[in-house]
Amino acid sequence: MNTKNISHWMSWERGVDLAAQIEGSDGSMIMVHVAAMVHTPVGSAPSGMVMVQESASAAPTIMGFVSSNPAVGAYFGPNIFAGTPFENAPVLDARIEVSSSEESCSAIVTVADTEIHVEMEQLGETQRANRAEGEHSPFAQQALEQEAS
Repeated sequence: MNTKNISHWMSWERGVDLAAQIEGSDGSMIMVHVAAMVHTPVGSAPSGMVMVQESASAAPTIMGFVSSNPAVGAYFGPNIFAGTPFENAPVLDARIEVSSSEESCSAIVTVADTEIHVEMEQLGETQRANRAEGEHSPFAQQALEQEAS
C-alpha cells in the first residue's frame, strides 16, 4: 500500500477563481482566487489570494494572500506555496463575501479602501477536476467546479 503523510494542507468551500487581462489595457492583469471558507490546520476563515496589476510595466498595486484571520492568511505562503514566487507574499487583511447559485457566482473582496467585484454567470455543468502537483501548481487538487461561459 502506498501511503503519503500530508502535513501541509488546505480545503475550501464555494471558491471563485478569475485570472484575466483587464479589457482595453496595456497588459494589466487581475487575479482573484478566494473562497467563502478556507480550512487549514491553523483555523478557518474566508480567504484566498488577489493580484491587481494596473500596468504590465509596473509592480502590482495589490498582491498577497487575503483573509479575515491573520493566522490563516500567514499559513499559505510557507506551507502551501513554499518554493514558489508566492512563498513570501504579504498577508492582507480583507473582507471576503462569496455568493453562489447553480447559474452564477460572485465575490467581493475588500482590502483597505479597494473593493474588487467579480461576478460570473452562465455556469456550466459541475465537473470533477483532479490536478496533479506540477509546474503551475505547487499542490495537487481535487475539486468540483463549474466554468463560466
